Amino acid sequence: MLTATLAATATLAAGPGATLSSTIALEEPPPAFLAEPAALPEVVVRENRLEKPFDPDSERMLSAQKIAESGATNLAEALEQVAAVYVRTAGRGGVQADLRGGRKGGVLVLIDGVPVSDPFFGNFNLASIPVTDISEVRVTPAPASPLDGASGSGGVIEVITRAATGKPRFMARATASDAPSGQATASVRGDVLPWLGARASGGAEVGARDFPFTSGTTKNESAYSGQGALLLEHVGAGRRLGADLAISSGHYVVPPSVEDGTDLLIVDRELSVRASLLGELRGEERSISIRAFVASLSRSTWRYARGALGDPPGKDRVDARRFGLVARAEQALGETLSARGMLEFLEENGTDSDDSGLIATGSTELLEAAAGARWQPKAWFWADGAVGAAFPLSGGASAWPEAKLTLVASATVAELRVIGVRKGRLPTLRERYQINTGNAAIAPEHTTHGEVQLVLRPHPIVALTLAGYLRHIDGLIRFPRGGTRLDNVGDAVIRGLDARLDLSLGRYLEAGLAYSLAGASSEVLGNDPLDFFPAHRGSAWLTLKNGRHYGGFLRGRYLGARMDQGHELAPYASFDAGAWLELDVVRLSVGVENALDQDFEAHAGIPGFGRTFSFAVSVDTR
Repeated sequence: MLTATLAATATLAAGPGATLSSTIALEEPPPAFLAEPAALPEVVVRENRLEKPFDPDSERMLSAQKIAESGATNLAEALEQVAAVYVRTAGRGGVQADLRGGRKGGVLVLIDGVPVSDPFFGNFNLASIPVTDISEVRVTPAPASPLDGASGSGGVIEVITRAATGKPRFMARATASDAPSGQATASVRGDVLPWLGARASGGAEVGARDFPFTSGTTKNESAYSGQGALLLEHVGAGRRLGADLAISSGHYVVPPSVEDGTDLLIVDRELSVRASLLGELRGEERSISIRAFVASLSRSTWRYARGALGDPPGKDRVDARRFGLVARAEQALGETLSARGMLEFLEENGTDSDDSGLIATGSTELLEAAAGARWQPKAWFWADGAVGAAFPLSGGASAWPEAKLTLVASATVAELRVIGVRKGRLPTLRERYQINTGNAAIAPEHTTHGEVQLVLRPHPIVALTLAGYLRHIDGLIRFPRGGTRLDNVGDAVIRGLDARLDLSLGRYLEAGLAYSLAGASSEVLGNDPLDFFPAHRGSAWLTLKNGRHYGGFLRGRYLGARMDQGHELAPYASFDAGAWLELDVVRLSVGVENALDQDFEAHAGIPGFGRTFSFAVSVDTR
């Protein structure tokens, strides 16, 4: 596995003036360690698709090949390989990711440049994206640039999916585990017209895991879900047109608490729809892209008060929509300088209603504008900066400024990176308008972030990455101590140190260690202003493989104590292992999660999953 900075170094190894050039990217990532100093980031073509050049700080963490070798079945499992990402179950079901204390509402999740968090809760179930659709994953643990658009004050996770253009390809994957659970996904692409490529994918998942429930009883999760996606693309000389549609639907039981008297939540139906249109023009010195996107969420939830399954449940229904339009442009101003601009409009509206007749409805509108530049006066130094402003058009909030500056000095044996960011976010519809807990008077949350990162490469096979950061959050949004309604509870300060050691012996062996030390404090909330924010978090991994023929991995994780609504969750360690064998177009994989069957709490009173064995069969006609 490569460090974020080393992956960026591989991307940055172009000469001056390469801002608008094009090269062909390989499915396998570039070598982990380069002997050349970094240069101005270049724009690349991935599977005949023009990659958007507007996120220089978004760094490639995972390739499709790395994901396949890990045995991951979905995006959530793939992200568990990235040391900077803390993957955990969400309180209302699904899986989410935290980045240095940033979580749903603050972490910007993009799929091919489109924000995909649901328009009401501000969350996105990372387990809903099958690996057969993923070409690569990028992660930015620092806050987003104003050029990335709205939100992102807690970091960015970006997924680039497989292109619709290129040679015909069929992929399928079926996985079964003793949870018990099962999943099957498939993706196929090919030309429907000489000038138009298509990629269609679909999948289904079932789960029958028994959850411990009150008084020694159990409750089956009774989970089933399905998803489908269609991407149409035309890529010509300096142009790209694209349209995509994604639909997912599901039913599941939210893992219950084992404590007597707690409620049981069943998501009876959840339907999510996303669609977007893209037009992009690219010349030798300028590029322009315009994208329009929409999203909707319909979710019905049953709540059995105090777990009384014999009583009629309370019912809640959420319906929400998002509409967005974003335009970006880049202009070369010489061999060492390029300028960029971005304009985005975003509107969200939704309704929350229950069977007692209560209805809460509201909307938010935001206009965001930003401009920036890349400058590389020397082969070993480059700077990337942007300034912008967000203009809320409803809710009474005032406009606020945003900015980000990244300075990089790179040599053969060391690289120094300095980052400064100011970024804000509007409250989600759930934070403002959910029945009983929402607060329409909540103000936007603002984050100021500073970071210094140092990468040392004393030998071509060794890299040590150290990063120290300080993050100040103005107007932190959460439940006050003992309160039941969300509010701005004051300021919070997050500080941390990330350390990582990577060893790489070509394509045959990779090993590493990662450790994060972090803390948070607030004058109002004391030393625990953030739930699910461990002071200590570590991981270690070893991967062995013989080219594309066979291989295996061992991975261990340690998660320190963390709080959940005033309840301390004990620290624990877990170990995963897996192996795979490739036979022409077929790959066989076996794996075990939580191999030592460690007991731990995922949430207060909610046990985590025990030891789970899995077996997968994949087909790829590449």
